[in-house]
Amino acid sequence: MEKETDCTTITRGFMRSLAFILIFSICFPALPECIPALSDSAIFGFRKGMNLEQIEALRLGTLHSLGKDAYVISQPSKLRGASKIALKVPSKEGLLKVVVVWEVTTNEQGDQIKEKFNEIHTALTKKYGIGEKYDLIKTDSLWKDPKYWMKGISNKERTLLWLTEEGQVLPHGLVGIILEVTAKNLNKAKLFLHYEFQGNEAYAKK
Repeated sequence: MEKETDCTTITRGFMRSLAFILIFSICFPALPECIPALSDSAIFGFRKGMNLEQIEALRLGTLHSLGKDAYVISQPSKLRGASKIALKVPSKEGLLKVVVVWEVTTNEQGDQIKEKFNEIHTALTKKYGIGEKYDLIKTDSLWKDPKYWMKGISNKERTLLWLTEEGQVLPHGLVGIILEVTAKNLNKAKLFLHYEFQGNEAYAKK
C-alpha cells in the first residue's frame, strides 16, 4: 500500500516506525546482484541469533567492532554495490539487527536513488508482502517541486521509505523491515535496508 501526501500529520504506526529508524541510527552512526539473495531462505546468509564466528563464516568481509555490541563489514564481498553491513550482535542473544547500506550518486531530481529504492522495494514486496510505502513532504516545505527532490531529502523535509506492516508475520524470526532513503547533499544519497529480529526490543530495554 502506497501513501503519498504533503501533510505533516503521520499515522501513529508510522511514528513508531520512525522511532525504530532513529534507534537504529543511534546504534550505527548495485542492486541486481542482491535481488537473488533476497529470495534465499536466510537474509544474505544471516539468521537470528548467529554468533560472531558464524557470521565470519559467511565470508562477507572483515568484521570490525564499533563497541557496545555493534559491528560493521565494509565493502561486503557478496553484495556488490553495498558499501557496508552494520550488525548488532550481543554475546548472549546473538544477531539481533542487520542494516545493509548502499551509497548512490544521483542527480538533484533523485532519479538514480529512486530507481535503486524501487528495485529493492520490488524484491522485498515479492518476498515479504506489500507492506506500506510512504512518500511524504512537509506542508511548509519550499522543495515540493520534483526538481528539488534531493534538496527536500537532504533537508529532512521529504521522506521516502517502505516498511512491513505492524503485526505482520515474518519469516526467519524477523519482527520488522524498513527501507529508507537519506542524504546529506544534493548528489550523494544512501539507501538503508533495516532488519530487526525477535529479542531486539527486549535487549534495547536493558
